[in-house]
Amino acid sequence: MGGIFPEKEKLDEIARWQGQIVDGFGVIGPEYVRHRLRRRQLDAWFEKQVKAARAGDLDVPAGSPFRQMLDHVDADGRPLSDRTTAVEVQNVIRPTIATARFAAFAAKALHENPAWREKIRTEALERGVTWDGPVAEAFAEEVRRYYPFVPLLPSVARTDFEHQGIEVKKGDRVLVDIYGSMRDPEYWDHPETFDPARFLETEMQHSEVFVPQGGADVNTGHRCPGEIIVVGLLALTVAELSVREWTVPPQDLDYSMSRLPALPADGVKLAGMSSPGR
Repeated sequence: MGGIFPEKEKLDEIARWQGQIVDGFGVIGPEYVRHRLRRRQLDAWFEKQVKAARAGDLDVPAGSPFRQMLDHVDADGRPLSDRTTAVEVQNVIRPTIATARFAAFAAKALHENPAWREKIRTEALERGVTWDGPVAEAFAEEVRRYYPFVPLLPSVARTDFEHQGIEVKKGDRVLVDIYGSMRDPEYWDHPETFDPARFLETEMQHSEVFVPQGGADVNTGHRCPGEIIVVGLLALTVAELSVREWTVPPQDLDYSMSRLPALPADGVKLAGMSSPGR
């Protein structure tokens, strides 16, 4: 786990808690309370590991993400605090947890778009690998555009500004329409159609209106620094699913636009998963 090696029981618990953090970050009710509790518990546990490593009581492999975080310094050349290091280590791990929701939508998309599933299968078989395939990556990007991992993001204005003739005052509540931005016909051709071709041999994934995980430059804007991890893992998942045989049993694949993060009602259950057909 990034250079930290707990017992299997603890590892399973951490994975479960990280999943609960992702599940409850944008809902009202018990899930959010659990989200806050798990975040505090995990921050404390990882901070304990940081303190142990810096005290020399924990062997951390060179080159591991954990070691890199421990050795990282800020712009003034100072090491990160124990708490910040603990949080940043989790920022490497948590994108892999969040990707599971995109993966569920990707399985739904493969089920509903068998022609694209065959294209990705052909690409993977021709290349002999299931990573770095441009068709699989384009499919992954279209999954992120088409399906609402987060339909919107709430925020608070930090300064007074005007947008499209509307005045916004500092402290006003603002809702960023993630889903609508990626369905705007002014910027997207046939936005209601699932079409990965829009990301093939184009730069649309770098467009300012493509904001599935935040917008602007990752170094200066509100954009998830784990985005590239998500895209890579999702493309790999799509390719792996495409080279295997499976069926989708009867289930509810609809999803609610009021749920943050969103997920098909029954998840996405696959049956009869075969070994890779390479």
